[in-house]
Amino acid sequence: MDISINANVYCSDGVCGKTIRVIIDPIKKKLTHIVVQGKGLEAGIEQLVPVQKIKESTADEIHLTCSYQEFLLLDNYYEYDYLPGDEDLFDYDGSEMLMHPYVLPDFEYGVEYEPPYAKIARVPHGELGVRRGAKVHAVDGVVGQVDEFLVSPDDHLISHLVLREGHFLGKKLVTIPVSEIKSVKEDQVFLKLDKQTIKKLPAVPLRKR
Repeated sequence: MDISINANVYCSDGVCGKTIRVIIDPIKKKLTHIVVQGKGLEAGIEQLVPVQKIKESTADEIHLTCSYQEFLLLDNYYEYDYLPGDEDLFDYDGSEMLMHPYVLPDFEYGVEYEPPYAKIARVPHGELGVRRGAKVHAVDGVVGQVDEFLVSPDDHLISHLVLREGHFLGKKLVTIPVSEIKSVKEDQVFLKLDKQTIKKLPAVPLRKR
């Protein structure tokens, strides 16, 4: 099955958002989660959805087994951590305080506002997040970008990486067998193939999104 980035995601009772990233186990070359950004009133949320909740998928749509309310109860992809204070306040030392996120900027002096908290991706231990557009490296340089992954519906193992490129491949898509992936790092994929070998791989139809 196709697990596409920017695909429409449907809960059992209606649309719930779009995929913006996938989470993979780089050792087993296995897809573990998709990250779904909500729509409408929930557009700000990004939920971590286990692949076990995927009922079926195509290149453009992913259907989940859970309802929309169950979707909202899943872990959020991001968590927030308060940052320590940088000056003494209310007889507390700066190192003894954590700053609350709801702090107003001082517009009078034109200071740009930065929220006093850290936004941290909640990726399961030992796994990596890969987004659409992540760089793909051949042995002799960058060759393109991640478009999507092809995944076995039975065991959720990745069978192919779908590679998208611009000038080098003439804006075409090619499928790279997972056996030709050397390693995966955060938003980067490294292949065992060189550019000329990749250029000779068969193209797949280019979809407009």
